[in-house]
Amino acid sequence: MRRIAAPHIFAVNSSEGAPACAGMAVLSGPLLGIYLMRTAPHARRRGFARNVLLALMHWGATHEAVTAYLQVEHANEAAVSLYASEGFTIASRYRYWSKR
Repeated sequence: MRRIAAPHIFAVNSSEGAPACAGMAVLSGPLLGIYLMRTAPHARRRGFARNVLLALMHWGATHEAVTAYLQVEHANEAAVSLYASEGFTIASRYRYWSKR
């Protein structure tokens, strides 16, 4: 992450003095990439991820981003629901491949 040359920011939402959720955004011209969204198990479904997402998107908007994008696993229903409620739509799907 130290090699990211583009403007970027981290956001953390804490609960009871400990990190509850964190994420990162990277600005690339008018595009804002949302990365590393993670929520502690005890903090899920309590609005922490939404707060981090909104903070990252606000930062992007103040730096002239007009489109935000992210990746999420299809099976992560809570995250899919959050992102859909904030206006994200599916642009493409991807698959994980492994060799056994």
